[in-house]
Amino acid sequence: MGKVVKIAPSYLRFREAHHAIARMFAAGWTISKVSRETGYSRRRLNIMLADPAFQDLIAEKAKSFDEKVEEGADLFYDDYNKLMRRALSFVADKWDEAEDLGETPPFRELFSILKDGADRFGYSTKHVRVNVNADFAVRLDAAIDRSAKVIEARPSPSLPLPDLGRTGT
Repeated sequence: MGKVVKIAPSYLRFREAHHAIARMFAAGWTISKVSRETGYSRRRLNIMLADPAFQDLIAEKAKSFDEKVEEGADLFYDDYNKLMRRALSFVADKWDEAEDLGETPPFRELFSILKDGADRFGYSTKHVRVNVNADFAVRLDAAIDRSAKVIEARPSPSLPLPDLGRTGT
């Protein structure tokens, strides 16, 4: 049996400047913005974008970009949950202290706690309805109707047409 040779990805041949440009495209920058920032012409950038190896490089940069975003989101999620657990524990302790003293927290505060918790777990008491009409056919019909009215508004043949300085027949 022959030796197995691993081939390095073709995008490794690019210089650091190309890697920086790939990161810009991976982040969603337009050709115009990349051109302004780097000094590369739009034509040169289009040639680079047409190269399959450069497309692979952009895909790699996008993966690492997505991983960093996910990592940051995970850290936020973890910190937020830790903070929420501490706040919940604090509220429970205060509630227990109030009960021990024979007091009841005000109804407004209790209701606020319940409402916020319901919202967090998807049991919102608020319902928002949004009606979006994005029917292209309806919009096209309305445009055709408007254009028909413009055509009907032409001067009638009984009115004299203005002389536009034409000569001939």
